[in-house]
Amino acid sequence: MTLADEFQPFIRPSVYCDYDASSKSTQLANDLSADAQNEGDVVRGIYDWIVENIAYDEDKAARLADATGYLPNPDSCIADGAGICFDYASLAAAMLRSQGIPCKIITGYVSPDNIYHAWNMVYIDAHVDAHIDIKQNTWTRIDTTFAAGSGSSYVGDGIAYTDLYTY
Repeated sequence: MTLADEFQPFIRPSVYCDYDASSKSTQLANDLSADAQNEGDVVRGIYDWIVENIAYDEDKAARLADATGYLPNPDSCIADGAGICFDYASLAAAMLRSQGIPCKIITGYVSPDNIYHAWNMVYIDAHVDAHIDIKQNTWTRIDTTFAAGSGSSYVGDGIAYTDLYTY
């Protein structure tokens, strides 16, 4: 089987961002995108909602600091109003993918202390600036966890990223 294009894996649900048409994440993304004029408006609306409404869960981060095999659930993140970086990245991916916007989940390390972290890469057809800067027709990093300003020792400083895995 040949993929229609390189974006196909990043506009579909996966075990790392599980959603369907009836998911809370999809319904919320639909609501936030209802009046969007372009993909930039969609990304900005979803990004802003996550940053403003999801709190960083320090206790969960501490519990999972040395764990392996954790799978985020976008709808649980919405219901809890909190999560760790993998939850933020999974929620953003589920919401953006449900709107047809290619979105990767990346895990790797961030400065200053090589903290293991998760973030997203998005690809849109319109430039977005204002408080987020997403370039047109290229993969651009967004980090909703860092933008939420948790100040957590589990987040990093948002300056240097080293990609390890792409989902």
